[in-house]
Amino acid sequence: MERAAAGGAHPLNAPGARTLAALAVLLAAGAPGAGAEEDAGGAQTFSIPYFTTTGGALVRDMTFAWTSRGRLDLRGENAVLALAGLHEDPRLDGGGVAGAALDAGGLFVLAVGAPCGPAPATGPGSVDPETGAVWGDRFPTLVMGDLVAAQKALADSLGVKRI
Repeated sequence: MERAAAGGAHPLNAPGARTLAALAVLLAAGAPGAGAEEDAGGAQTFSIPYFTTTGGALVRDMTFAWTSRGRLDLRGENAVLALAGLHEDPRLDGGGVAGAALDAGGLFVLAVGAPCGPAPATGPGSVDPETGAVWGDRFPTLVMGDLVAAQKALADSLGVKRI
């Protein structure tokens, strides 16, 4: 049995934590039984025209891939976030993350690739629109807060109110 986290309650007792933990297990295990869902398919791209990193660097046209399965409800509150690894394709159609096996079952499953992930994401291998040269080692360091900010911008643009 795990001990409670510092400060009191066990982290799995936080609201929604058990649902997210169960989803993470399903995604990692590749749960069987999923069929084609509406909205499933190849990845789309999302771009943020002017993205400022936590470290203060400006990245123009920060782009990353995403896809979804299921439909977002009218309140924007049935969304679940499925994260692709830094080097994974976020597609849910069998070509990307283990979420391909997930049956949306009334949820809006949003799979998001990482900025700085594989093409078409903006990263060290992409062209800096300011200079016309490949970013290379000049690409700013991204931290978890940057990834979350990019995902939030996408979720906001789609009308997601709660994940």
